[in-house]
Amino acid sequence: MSLIRTGYSCFSWLGAPLVTGYLKWRAYKGLEDKSRLHERMGRTSVSRPEKTLLWINAVSVGEAVAAITITQAILKKIPRSPCIIDNNNSFVCEGYREKAS
Repeated sequence: MSLIRTGYSCFSWLGAPLVTGYLKWRAYKGLEDKSRLHERMGRTSVSRPEKTLLWINAVSVGEAVAAITITQAILKKIPRSPCIIDNNNSFVCEGYREKAS
């Protein structure tokens, strides 16, 4: 393993408690959804489908709008295709729910 990768792994391992604490503080302040903190650490209770999966990560509101538009266009061509739009913004998440229904 290279020195850079070893350093990155050590930094990630040592920094994980700080990141967890920071995310919990943001949830306390209302900037994060407490029920979704586990997702921010890469853990989910949803099993991955067996088919090919379209996964879009949208960070900003603009990216989220684009992701919804792209996903809708893909679903018109390939109906019932499994899609995930991932984000870390509770405002964006509420917008997804409104658009999806």
